[in-house]
Amino acid sequence: MLCAVFSVFPKAQAFDIALFRWRGLSMDRGFVGGEDFRRLLSDDGVFWQCLGHNLAFIVVSLTVIIPLEIANPLVLSQTADHSRSSA
Repeated sequence: MLCAVFSVFPKAQAFDIALFRWRGLSMDRGFVGGEDFRRLLSDDGVFWQCLGHNLAFIVVSLTVIIPLEIANPLVLSQTADHSRSSA
């Protein structure tokens, strides 16, 4: 039930809002359907540029940052073990 309240319902509401041209405060909502999505995917070069940047960030995160985050504690624990045995 909590999953539906905090995950499913907000996503459904966001999709519903995306189908209408609405300023957020007025009750005047004009149905645009998938026109905004079609325009976004076909005509908007900025969208594709941003998507490329996000994909590059994901690739760098997976291939560089995460392995470094895993290696850092391993190196530190090795260093701590050596300092204990030599003292």
